[in-house]
Amino acid sequence: MFLVLEPVQEGKCDPYLIVWHNLKMADIYHNFPIFNAAALGWLRLYPNCNLQDLEIELRNKNFQAHILATPFTKTDEKLCYLKHHFKTKGEVISPIYKATFSCRFAKYALEELLTYSTNYDENFQKLKDTGLLTVKNIDDILNNDPENRKLYQNEILPLEKITLNQFLVHFQEIT
Repeated sequence: MFLVLEPVQEGKCDPYLIVWHNLKMADIYHNFPIFNAAALGWLRLYPNCNLQDLEIELRNKNFQAHILATPFTKTDEKLCYLKHHFKTKGEVISPIYKATFSCRFAKYALEELLTYSTNYDENFQKLKDTGLLTVKNIDDILNNDPENRKLYQNEILPLEKITLNQFLVHFQEIT
């Protein structure tokens, strides 16, 4: 299996269709990096929604993957910080947990969820206090150095383009 990224011309495809296509492909193939990028694409598309809203959508669409509210550890703190890239029902909050996307079969995703919460409902409640890990200093690097900003803008990584809903994801078998 190999990954194929199909560029989407701006205005030629509904971003809603792009994000759900990419989430579905990542869910079918249990691909964590693609799911993570597509989920961020969903959060960017709906900035007034939170991870609880995305989890509801995933359940309504019968996805295998689950969003877990997991502890923010000291190891995480060395390189990253928690950041809400979105608002929680209109207000910005300080996250307590970090989001982890479990891209396994539903049975195993739920088993993983139970290592962090006593049940699904507890995890669901924690999601409103959950943020995404963000690399420390990346904003400073991009904002303070015009060359880095230009390089970043001109050569965005494929995963970043998925978060911006600029690619449709496909997986193709190697024959």
